[in-house]
Amino acid sequence: MKNLYWLSVFLLLSACEQQQQVQETPAKITTFILVRHAEKADDGTDDPPLTTAGEARAQHLSFMLQQSGITAIYSTPFKRNQATAAPLANRLGMSVNIYGSNRKIADFLDEVRAKHTGEKVLIIGHSNTVPVMLNALSGSNEYSGLAENAYDDLFVVEVTGEKHSVLHLKYSPPAI
Repeated sequence: MKNLYWLSVFLLLSACEQQQQVQETPAKITTFILVRHAEKADDGTDDPPLTTAGEARAQHLSFMLQQSGITAIYSTPFKRNQATAAPLANRLGMSVNIYGSNRKIADFLDEVRAKHTGEKVLIIGHSNTVPVMLNALSGSNEYSGLAENAYDDLFVVEVTGEKHSVLHLKYSPPAI
């Protein structure tokens, strides 16, 4: 009977310790870095390349983010987006994951979050999609379209469970 008592105490203490370990495990932070593609050429097509200034901005983005711990890069299939992503992808030895710009943003972000929980992900979007992504990740409606000539916005969104934080930065390549 005494052995049964000690076995019960041991099992109870073990269960409490396991419960405490579960509660102490911190939630994983998933970091989304969102940028609009760099400056695009005005060549009269629906899929223009980057300008020289856009190429410089893409190189600068690569330099800025090379030590950030990014584990995945996503871009729409447009030339300007892929050219914005390419320098960092090349520097990190990664491929760029292509996502359709016409798909439902919330579904896309849910897939990225599920696949990259606890990681840092760069997403290259457009002036009309980056704000939609920000609203979806933050659960707000405070972000609206980016100005047509704005290419220097960089948003860092940290998501932990249902909590989030948004840091809005500006970046520009150094003047030559």
